[in-house]
Amino acid sequence: DGLLTLSARRRNNRANTPIRHRPKRFVVAYLTSILLWCLFDWVNFTFLHAWQYHNLSEQVWLRYLGYFLAFGAIIPAMLLTAQLYQQFGASRLQTTRGQQIAFPIQVGCVILGTLFLAYPLVVGAPIGTLTLWLSLLFLLDPINHWVGAPSIIGDWNAGRWGRTVSLIIAGMTCGLLWEFWNYWAVAKWTYDLSFLGPLEQYRYFEMPWIGMLGFLPFGLECWAALNTIIVVMHKFAPRIVEPLPNDYAVI
Repeated sequence: DGLLTLSARRRNNRANTPIRHRPKRFVVAYLTSILLWCLFDWVNFTFLHAWQYHNLSEQVWLRYLGYFLAFGAIIPAMLLTAQLYQQFGASRLQTTRGQQIAFPIQVGCVILGTLFLAYPLVVGAPIGTLTLWLSLLFLLDPINHWVGAPSIIGDWNAGRWGRTVSLIIAGMTCGLLWEFWNYWAVAKWTYDLSFLGPLEQYRYFEMPWIGMLGFLPFGLECWAALNTIIVVMHKFAPRIVEPLPNDYAVI
């Protein structure tokens, strides 16, 4: 947000400082991040056991404060990073003709997303992570498009590619940083992805290199989840969350 603020001031434009000028949206993104990661953790620790936490504080209040700070930072970090890439020029990635996604394909994506979300619960093994990181994107983005919320499908239909590219790169950017910081931390996470076979031993710090591919769709998935939450909130409390200023903003 500091870099976005600096960039906005140089351009004499206040629209690109999300925390300062869309604080309610930022708070919703923070709380959605906690909710979403609790869902992923529940799936993991109940069914998958693909990652573990180590050296957590024995003081319950301190441990949950750590959860609140760490889990809440995930979605805002990726979306602010994506907003930065948009500001740096990705927003100009557009064409006069979009890629129309036919309605039957959209319905198929919802069905596929439901199956992707169910697979980890059924298989009950770390291999379920292969579909977990794609499930909500396929499930929620078509629904967001149908109700008129910001969506990847809507962007593609209109020939706007910047948000897609920015969210993908932002997911990987944050993933590279998170895995780097995690390796040196006292309280940290490790992975058990034995289904990768020999590929598991080739690691970027704690994460197998091939597992880093999961960060590519993660920003897209989190953005879709946030847009869905905001749509639901608008049903009960209209206008409580500030709208995006334009079709190129991420948060």
